[in-house]
Amino acid sequence: MALGRLNDLRVIAELTDHPSAFIHYLIRRTQANDVKELNTRDELDLFGFCRAGQLFFPPGEKRDYTMLMVTGFTEEIDAYYDGLVGLRPKVPKPTQPLLPPIEEFVTTLEQQRPRHFLSVCLGVLDGDTKTAKEIISGLKHVQSAFVSRKRPQAMIIGFDKAREMLVIGCSPQGVCPPLNGFPSFAEVVRKTKPTKITAVFFEPPLNSGKISVTLHTSPLPPLQGSDDLSGG
Repeated sequence: MALGRLNDLRVIAELTDHPSAFIHYLIRRTQANDVKELNTRDELDLFGFCRAGQLFFPPGEKRDYTMLMVTGFTEEIDAYYDGLVGLRPKVPKPTQPLLPPIEEFVTTLEQQRPRHFLSVCLGVLDGDTKTAKEIISGLKHVQSAFVSRKRPQAMIIGFDKAREMLVIGCSPQGVCPPLNGFPSFAEVVRKTKPTKITAVFFEPPLNSGKISVTLHTSPLPPLQGSDDLSGG
């Protein structure tokens, strides 16, 4: 049994392209331990389930089903490893299903490693496909607006179930400006009452090396400030 679990861990590590994605999976997998309705016979099915964007059980979430059977999520994994040992034709290694701009963003943070970078990576990875597309669109907008307006720009992504907020923006030298200067920031905070805010700012281009991350838990930044910053 222990050998099988070690082998599962080896496979998960080999097929996870980003260190932050590995940690992201461990967090989701740990949360799944408390879901009594969850049932599976294969640990790698849960891994495949997570890669499909489905292994998400926020603490305290109410569920309207009595059992969730997870199966059939190892076909690509089985085909890849069977090919390596000659049991069937070789196939490409299964890759992390990330949209290219999101992967570039995560890769840049992992390479430059500003303080609290992992919090940003986990926030980005926690979004669904719709959220990922919103982040991609927002990244383009804040960079373009920063270049044209010559002042800090930001986008805000909220995660309702977890009550977490991610702020991504552009600023000179990648220094985080006062968040309370963005009118949209105060509005969103009042509505959602987040318990955690992670803000990442960079000076374009993304790989310039001018990037910083600030993390706010409790107390959160005040909602009224004197800075006149325009939200992206």
